[in-house]
Amino acid sequence: MASRAQAGQPDGTLPPLIMQMDPGNVPVGYLVFKSKTRPLGEIGDLAKTQIGPLLQTYVRAPSLPRRTVRPSAPSPSVSIQTSCAKYNLTPQDVVNAVNAGNAISPSGNLYVQGAMPLTPSNAMVREKKEFLTIPLIPGRDVYLRDVAEVADATDLNYGYAMVDGRKSTYVPIIKKNTASTLQVVSDIKKSLPIFKKAVPEDVDISFAFDESPTVVTAVKNVATEGLIGAGLTGLMILLFLRDLRSVVVVVFNIPMALLGSLCGLWLTGNTINIMTLGRAGAGDRHLGR
Repeated sequence: MASRAQAGQPDGTLPPLIMQMDPGNVPVGYLVFKSKTRPLGEIGDLAKTQIGPLLQTYVRAPSLPRRTVRPSAPSPSVSIQTSCAKYNLTPQDVVNAVNAGNAISPSGNLYVQGAMPLTPSNAMVREKKEFLTIPLIPGRDVYLRDVAEVADATDLNYGYAMVDGRKSTYVPIIKKNTASTLQVVSDIKKSLPIFKKAVPEDVDISFAFDESPTVVTAVKNVATEGLIGAGLTGLMILLFLRDLRSVVVVVFNIPMALLGSLCGLWLTGNTINIMTLGRAGAGDRHLGR
């Protein structure tokens, strides 16, 4: 149904991307790229070609998304500057001429008296200035340079982010389900100087929407609840039973239970995350009661 609905969308609409929703698909943060002098297409290309491999090298257990929010890749752009009616042409005639003048023709072998020399092909345009020599009307002295200009640009941008009121692009950092959020975020922050050296000086890279403070807060909440539970339980036993030995046993019961939970997580290959911390907090409250 989504593919059928795409037929009624504007030209250039991307096909739908259907993903299974689970905690592993939630980004732990975003690498934001912005520049005052460079176009979005060039910034997006730097993010993909320069920073993408570095993420796999310096960040432990990242899982790069199948599609990032970035503009179109850089490509030669042909823009018509002169009225085509002057040469009895239409914009579609210009498009057809460009396609015909930049045909992809593979090379092959030529059979000559028992030999098979390799014959390369030069049908594809190598430099943007060669586009200007494409003839628009065969047999007449009318070329692409007479009606259009060619420049290094990008196609229509299909995605960008607004950061501080400026159009930017970003790469979501999605960790694998076996990785720790705190470790991945720490590796990202340590690697930021390396990322900045890999791009031109006028391109700024920052890490935004950091999710690690949520995990740190959850760890602190578990510790706080453990202390409150141990303190209140020990106080109640001291007031009603007046037995200092029982107070010591109960107070040390909660941290020992947490230590056992951490050992269980380590043995089963799990990490500290929101789900495990929530279960640990619920266990603390149960022990406190």
